[in-house]
Amino acid sequence: MSGIFGSQVKEYVFGDGIGSIGSYACYNCTSLISVTIPNSVTSIGRSVFSGCSGLTSVTIPNNVTSIGGSVFSGCSGLTSVTIPENLVSIGASAFSGCSGLTSVTIPNSVTSIGDNAFYDCSGLTWAAFASVVNLCNIKFSNSASNPLYYAHKLYIDGKEVTDLVIPNSVNLIGNYTFRGCSGLASVAISKSVTSIGSSAFEGCSGLTSVTIPSSVTSIGSSAFSDCGDLTSVTINSNAIASMSYDSSSTLTGIFGSQVKKYVFGYGVKSIGSYACYNCTNMTSVTIPNSVTSIGYDAFYGCSGLTSVTIPNSVTSIGRSAFSGCSGLTSVTIPNSVTSIGDYAFADCSDLTSVTVNSNAIASMSYSSSQTLSGFFGPQVKEYVFGDGIGSIGSYACYNCTNLTSVTIPNSVTSIGYRAFYGCSGLTSVTIPQTVTSIGSYAFSGCSGLTSVTIPENLTTIGSNVFDGCDACSIYVKKGTDILLRLWADGYVPYDITTHERLVTPGVEIQESTVTSMKCNLTNLYEEYAYQLYFDGQPVGTTSFYQTGLEPNHEYTVSLTIAENKAKPFVCNVPNKVKVKAAALELTPQQPKVVTEGNVVVEAASNIQNDAEKVGVEWRRVDWTSDFPSNTATAYLFNGTIQGYIRNLNTNYLWKFRAFYESASGNRYYSGWMGIDPTNTSYFEPTVHTYAEHSVEGNSAQVRGYAQRGSENVTAQGFMYWVASAEVKAHRDGALAKAQAVPVDAVQVEAKGTVMQTILEGLNYNTTYNYVAFMTTSDGETYYGEQQTFTIGEDLTPVESVEVAPKAASIVAIYDASGRKQPRMQHGVNIVRMSDGTVRKIMVK
Repeated sequence: MSGIFGSQVKEYVFGDGIGSIGSYACYNCTSLISVTIPNSVTSIGRSVFSGCSGLTSVTIPNNVTSIGGSVFSGCSGLTSVTIPENLVSIGASAFSGCSGLTSVTIPNSVTSIGDNAFYDCSGLTWAAFASVVNLCNIKFSNSASNPLYYAHKLYIDGKEVTDLVIPNSVNLIGNYTFRGCSGLASVAISKSVTSIGSSAFEGCSGLTSVTIPSSVTSIGSSAFSDCGDLTSVTINSNAIASMSYDSSSTLTGIFGSQVKKYVFGYGVKSIGSYACYNCTNMTSVTIPNSVTSIGYDAFYGCSGLTSVTIPNSVTSIGRSAFSGCSGLTSVTIPNSVTSIGDYAFADCSDLTSVTVNSNAIASMSYSSSQTLSGFFGPQVKEYVFGDGIGSIGSYACYNCTNLTSVTIPNSVTSIGYRAFYGCSGLTSVTIPQTVTSIGSYAFSGCSGLTSVTIPENLTTIGSNVFDGCDACSIYVKKGTDILLRLWADGYVPYDITTHERLVTPGVEIQESTVTSMKCNLTNLYEEYAYQLYFDGQPVGTTSFYQTGLEPNHEYTVSLTIAENKAKPFVCNVPNKVKVKAAALELTPQQPKVVTEGNVVVEAASNIQNDAEKVGVEWRRVDWTSDFPSNTATAYLFNGTIQGYIRNLNTNYLWKFRAFYESASGNRYYSGWMGIDPTNTSYFEPTVHTYAEHSVEGNSAQVRGYAQRGSENVTAQGFMYWVASAEVKAHRDGALAKAQAVPVDAVQVEAKGTVMQTILEGLNYNTTYNYVAFMTTSDGETYYGEQQTFTIGEDLTPVESVEVAPKAASIVAIYDASGRKQPRMQHGVNIVRMSDGTVRKIMVK
């Protein structure tokens, strides 16, 4: 298509009376060099002269009110155009590609310019407008619509403008209004302006300073971007608080990265998100007392900023607000601040000194998955928490590895979770007496600490507070549950007063056998109450003696410690002791047939005398498994289990085995051993003296073992004598069978296989020897092992005591330190009787 008459036409004359020129009338008439448009024309249609590259000039009559889209598009030879004073709108791409156009004048009548109206008009050097008001009122569809985008020089009322004054009659500066006007050196925005559109001053590279009046309520994105010489900005408007940007954009704040100085005027209440984002050349910022909030990323990446004063009016600092301000060396957080966002001062690599006067730092918390370095970064060397701060919050100085000094004022009452975690450069810290609570891991990893004193008013302390502080001496008040918590975490602190090492109470296994275990506590302190547990069951307060154990079984002994209060804090000591009982050895021995059908049977074992349940089981050899065995209790001495089986039917062969039964009822058997009940032999009696005894006052309870042999027994019991007595030849000449016994030894008879009796009327402060004995019908006396006991001092009260009509009973038992015990313990026991007397009883 090339118009109605073809591309070769050189001249078009539209006659008077024509009211409009239709679309595409002269489209692509490349030879056209002249056109006459009469005054009768009021509108020119779409693409009428599009592509007329030979057209050099055109006069549009005054009656034309609208120019269609692309009307002169591609008229590259067009060097000048006169736009009539009555023109209201210029269509999209109207002058697009008019590269020969060097200037354009826009009259006051124009109110809208369509998309790309002056796009690619690369030859434009200036654009003229009748007035600033007219320019501000024009609606530009996009940046390429504005002739200033290419022209750079602005002419108003025939004069070039470098110092622009926006008059009071203007209340809106639209999108792209002054975009690309690089000749502007200054702009004064009147207080009548309420809105500045997107890219309104973008590319005004000659601007060196700008002041935003308080009347402005909104500023569009990129309003002052690419203003390369703009170094000083004064903001009196709260509009900057409402700015936000797509996080994927490359941002440099509202005014560009080159701005060196920001002054926020008094009356500005908030500094919005991204307000000065990545302004890397900014060295100075003034924040007035009217500002109450600083938005997230407000000063992010302002690496040239060396100092900032945050006024007392600020109550909140947003996330990453000063992140990346690597030039900051110190910062003070005023007490007005109530909240600080995550990473507010992250990556401020030169920030070495921080003064915190705000309690906001107490309310911070972080996700455990984040890589943290406190609020202000790991490089900070000094923290000063100002007077008035009530708490130091969680993660406040987390992983501040360069921190060497911290000041905690007397106003602080709590130190939060991981508050100083990983501060390995911290060599000393003074925790004031006002602190009542310290969170878990608060000083964990502070490997440089050498000494810490726990305040006496502390009531709550978390777990693992000083983990990794291996060289640190911890001082604490003895008798508090704080010491219990420290013990529970494995710390061994010092007494705050005496500097005595407060060694953790521990479990000491005194003896562990196949069937029994003895245990007591070490490093006891009278300020605390104790409870021992054996496989989770309470067994004693300071010691226990447990019998009836399962052989070859592992047991756990643990301890809890509690402060003597109605509702104590219970401390589990960190070192639970695991002890494995020995494996059982149980071997039957050749039976001893005393008389036909009566047999003494034995089994060798590694069981101690304290086993309570041992026995023998026997059955005929020819019995099948559906016949029950016979069982009987046996007796034990030094590992030998001995029983007596009577009245076996001599017409059959028999077999026996020994067994041990644990406290839980499990039985452990030896192998079987055969018995011929007719194979009689002569056997001497078996006599033993147990070493276990108890002493009460001037009386002693002793035990022995007496098993008859082939002869009948005429007497059995105990003989005792003063250990210093002279031993003379025995009256019956039986010394070849036993130890030497004085002829004047006192004899006390007793019954049973296991004999037990009380020796009374003994001398105080005297040591006695004693033996068990058995005399048979043939006149021989057989003796057990010689044992010893000592009667101590007379502890009977001096004042007279009225004896109750019936025998006195035990009311309470105490150990030597006065602690109440549930039962008699090994060693000295203080016993209070029902008759009011107090006795001292020694149990070995």
